Amino acid sequence: MPSNTQCAAISFLMLMIAAVGCGPPEYCRVSGVVTHNGKPVPFLQIKLAPVILDSGRPPLAMSDKEGKFQMTTARTVGVKSGEYTVHIEDPVAVDGAQTSTEKDYLYCIDKYSPKNSTLKLTIDHHMDDFELVLE
Repeated sequence: MPSNTQCAAISFLMLMIAAVGCGPPEYCRVSGVVTHNGKPVPFLQIKLAPVILDSGRPPLAMSDKEGKFQMTTARTVGVKSGEYTVHIEDPVAVDGAQTSTEKDYLYCIDKYSPKNSTLKLTIDHHMDDFELVLE
């Protein structure tokens, strides 16, 4: 017959095993549509810069022609839990080109550029059908 100490140790171990499944997932799905003035914004590069810097690659996404996106981190679908600053860029600007000269598009890539953005996003759960609103 097990002693009280053994019973307590086994109970504690079982509680710890059960607790492993609790808490936020390692990678949270983040997908949805990016909008400005209530309209989808197509062809934006969305980067989430961690507020607490780490050595990993930042999560990225590209909005499609309907403004829809799905964040990935390196080759993993999803984003690690944490707080991020949202950066919006023109994906072809690195080549000296411009995706669009439309006023709202240019406003979004300027206001939410890595230099100017103050938009914060906390990721701590799956966010499917998320609307990323650029005001």
